[in-house]
Amino acid sequence: MAIPVLSNLDLQNAGQIIKFRVENAAASGYSGAQAGGLIYDSGSLKFYNGSAWVTLGTGSGSGTVTQVDGGAGLTGSVTSSGALAVGAGTGITVNADDVAVTAAQTGITSVFNTSLKVGRANLSASDHEYIDFAANGVIKLSVDGNEARWNGSAFIPGDDDARDLGSSSKEWKDLYIDGKAYIDAINFNGTDISATAAEINILDGVTATASELNILDGVTSTTAELNILDGVTSTAAELNILDGKAFLDEDNMASDSATGIASQQSIKYYVDNKTYDDVSVANLKTRLAGGFGSNAVQIGDSSDTVTIPGNLVVTGTQTISSETVSVIENNTIQFEGAALSGANDELKLTTGVLNADHTVTLANLSGHVALFAVAPTATISATPAELNIMDGVTSTTAELNILDGVTSTAAELNILDGVTATTAELNILDGVTATASEINKLDGVTATTSELNILDGVTATATELNLLDGITTLSGSNTGDESAASTSASGIVELATAAEVKTGTDAARAVTPDTLAAKSAIAQIDVSSLHGTALKAVIDHDLGTKDVIVEVFGATTGERVLCEYHQDNNGSSSSDHLTFHFVAVPSEDLNVKITSIKGATSITPTYPTS
Repeated sequence: MAIPVLSNLDLQNAGQIIKFRVENAAASGYSGAQAGGLIYDSGSLKFYNGSAWVTLGTGSGSGTVTQVDGGAGLTGSVTSSGALAVGAGTGITVNADDVAVTAAQTGITSVFNTSLKVGRANLSASDHEYIDFAANGVIKLSVDGNEARWNGSAFIPGDDDARDLGSSSKEWKDLYIDGKAYIDAINFNGTDISATAAEINILDGVTATASELNILDGVTSTTAELNILDGVTSTAAELNILDGKAFLDEDNMASDSATGIASQQSIKYYVDNKTYDDVSVANLKTRLAGGFGSNAVQIGDSSDTVTIPGNLVVTGTQTISSETVSVIENNTIQFEGAALSGANDELKLTTGVLNADHTVTLANLSGHVALFAVAPTATISATPAELNIMDGVTSTTAELNILDGVTSTAAELNILDGVTATTAELNILDGVTATASEINKLDGVTATTSELNILDGVTATATELNLLDGITTLSGSNTGDESAASTSASGIVELATAAEVKTGTDAARAVTPDTLAAKSAIAQIDVSSLHGTALKAVIDHDLGTKDVIVEVFGATTGERVLCEYHQDNNGSSSSDHLTFHFVAVPSEDLNVKITSIKGATSITPTYPTS
């Protein structure tokens, strides 16, 4: 059974194929032939030109070339002497030992190839220049290893934020963009724009002209001064009323000016010194409405009765001295609101139905009299000292209701005296059925919750737990009876994690079958997903090393196959990736088995001279 080879073999110009022979097969009925294929068919050496098998040499095996078929621009024939005459086209010169192509070509109209590169010197070198047409739908431009690509819709540099378009001495002229420009910074003629996008967006929607904005030029007013205009609804005409007006200080108002504004002092003096002799009802009402300043007004004397047939409205302080206030309607004194607007703006002081004499004594203290939502039917028997117990209480009704139904004595409640625990901490006891003696077992315990949780789920007995008495580590020295395991002695050993097994350098931990499996990875290459021209597959094995053994097998046939792979991520350096290359799409899916040998013993080879 043959070993399938899915990649090209490169002998690096030095290797030989020893005792090589081509495939013995009949051209007729041969399937799967590729252009350039070579077979030995019943004494004839034949190659496949892409459409048919062509015989090389003769049946006798003399090797005489009987025919040469050239492509466009190249012709050939065998002369009578057996020599091969080759004719060339424009720009091609046939010499004795070579065929030369003229350096300057003007007659070539097209060059097509699925892996075409045009450039200078070694195309694979990083310090040369070339244009690469190898990728489908992409044209690559490479200069000194720096790459740019045109993919038909975008011109993309090889590195992010590392290449310039133009230079300070060689600038592009005009830039036309129909779309968004994504720019990290802007410089206008040597000046950097420091404004942020948010600051520039302040202008979004501004319809003011340059002349309108220039109104602010030279304004020295503060924000607070400008805010004086905030809320002003006056028109310009209304504000202009003050334009040209002067303040006049005339105690006698003699000028009778229609444009001057009297000062406060002159107005006060004029009013204070004005005398009124007309006491008609109209004038009296006017004068009474004008106020009396600091002068007290008295109506009648102590022997007079003043009768007001209508309503008496007092807007200031009402003082009643040595008189009796009679309550004549429903035992009620009514205080109307400031607006005198009715039932919604009033205060009533009233008694119940009077069927006996009652005395209400107000406290000889400053403070407030409590009001009840409903008429009380009983008296409060609690003493001030008892009521003062509530002084400073900040508990809510819900919190006070906690005492509802409590039968504890004062002594029992005093147990809480001095307790600094929060409500949340006391709620820990909610639902606890342990006795005091059981809870006292925690007295002196300094273990944390996380330390106590270590026991969660433990079914070991005390005897079994005592086996660990004195053991301080699982892999080093300890004070117990059991010592750490070594390569020469049994003992306690810690199991290695998958990450430690991958590292391959830990000598103190044991490997389990599960963690050993972490040293290997298996992947399947779905050949139907291979790109038609790139023909690559990348596997991320996540073994963290390039020290791996790789084997490839046919997923269906189980045959071992040979194919080219590189320890990188499609050209980028990586320790966790393998990139597989194929010359054609394989006939079946491939199973790839990768095993890490990281940490393996290093061996130094020898180099014999004979």
